[in-house]
Amino acid sequence: MSLFYWWEMEKKIIVVFGSSQIKEENPEYPRIRELGKALAEAGFRVCSGGYAGAMEAVSRGAKDAGGETIGVTIRDSRKSHNPWIEKDEPMPDWKERLFRLIELGDGYVVCRGGTGTLVELSCVWEMMRKKMMPLKPVVVLDSLWEELISLLLASPEMEGGFFPFRFANSPEQAAAILKQEIRCGCQ
Repeated sequence: MSLFYWWEMEKKIIVVFGSSQIKEENPEYPRIRELGKALAEAGFRVCSGGYAGAMEAVSRGAKDAGGETIGVTIRDSRKSHNPWIEKDEPMPDWKERLFRLIELGDGYVVCRGGTGTLVELSCVWEMMRKKMMPLKPVVVLDSLWEELISLLLASPEMEGGFFPFRFANSPEQAAAILKQEIRCGCQ
């Protein structure tokens, strides 16, 4: 039996946060689709909020590579999950949905997004900072967040600069970082 037997037996889940507004013709869509493919090829299950935009793109990419996909949706929503979701986990409201996404993740990727993605990024960051959850690897894939994160780290409230996230320039780099950190237990 190999040293990494636990890794071989159970696929870890990577939760991807990103905009629901990205359309297929947007240049970001194929990049996030490539992220889903890279994560699946690295041996991860891919989880998202299950709807359109980045959630669809990452799920589609994972399915293209033969990967497993999970969507965490809202039970009474008029929207249905995207067609690339293999397992849907409906929650009663957006709050429960957010915390279920965070709970499911063994690691996270933050893509381009708006205020919803900012809430997800902030919630994971704050929960780790306050030790309300264990440290888990988080990769920021879009440079959009770098300036905002720098501003936040410079504020007096963030004394000590706790920021356990990594930045990646490509979907492949994001998957490689997560695979390395989860395999070796580095956080």
